[in-house]
Amino acid sequence: MAVHIPDMAIRSYLGHEVRSTTGQLLGHIVDVLADAESAVPEWVVVSLRGLLPRHRALPCALLLRTTRGLVVPVSRRTLRDSPQIWLGSAMTARQELDLHVYWSGH
Repeated sequence: MAVHIPDMAIRSYLGHEVRSTTGQLLGHIVDVLADAESAVPEWVVVSLRGLLPRHRALPCALLLRTTRGLVVPVSRRTLRDSPQIWLGSAMTARQELDLHVYWSGH
């Protein structure tokens, strides 16, 4: 049975694996991005598997905790095709808009 993860608990998942619902390893959570005004976590940044470091943001609302660990109902390709995130810099309003537009269609 899958359950949504409470906002406060999301920070404790840094470093954890994220898998698709089919069990495919997508990457590891390396950061949590919160709303600047409310401080509520909205995105987790996933470091994708592969030779080159690539980072993508997933809406926290998609994270599910299951008996298999953290799962998201998206494919590796869907995550890989989402807008890129750069670690160490604040997300711009444009980047956040691009993410909302992308994820609202998936």
